Amino acid sequence: MQNNNCNICAEIQCDYSHIDNIDYIESIKCGENILLETINFLVIPSFGPLHESHALIVTKQHRNNFAQLSNSEKIELSELLLNIKKAYQKNHKNDLIFFESGSGTISNHSGSCITHAHIHCLIYDEEFESKLLKELTMRPLDPLSELDSKHGYVWYLNPNNRAFYMNNPQLPSQFLRYLYSTSNGRNLKWNWRRHMNYELMHKVISAYK
Repeated sequence: MQNNNCNICAEIQCDYSHIDNIDYIESIKCGENILLETINFLVIPSFGPLHESHALIVTKQHRNNFAQLSNSEKIELSELLLNIKKAYQKNHKNDLIFFESGSGTISNHSGSCITHAHIHCLIYDEEFESKLLKELTMRPLDPLSELDSKHGYVWYLNPNNRAFYMNNPQLPSQFLRYLYSTSNGRNLKWNWRRHMNYELMHKVISAYK
């Protein structure tokens, strides 16, 4: 099932009516924007990327968050995360981190501004991790932990494959993007709705090819 008002669904269906850059439209037409693909997931450049490593893992079908996945889909996702991490480390000698602002099905205060399930892939930043774990008082995720798919959550996976989470975090839109963009003295344009940065999106495509 797709959502007609979702930018991610539109890109998956090769609908580029929301795109105002000719070069990126051509990338969509020829499938260059699909960096990796599995049965249920795609990897595409992030809107308004914060770095050339900034890609999104998205569900092919419209879902609010990854907590809604079946067990077999979770296994598929774990394998995809590992493959992305290994490939990027091999080609660029940098470790990747992954994080999700999981949008709730009945409320959305997870910091997400898109209700289509997506996981951010970015190179590891020690200050970002420190600020994230402190600001959100996140807990280690273990087999008995449950992500709150109804009220939303934040999930983070570090380079050592340790996962952390916080349910119903009550965050403003794009908060994790803002936190990453201001780490280590950076002052990046974190609001993708104002700054799509198509030039850097093309660099993301090159980085993952």
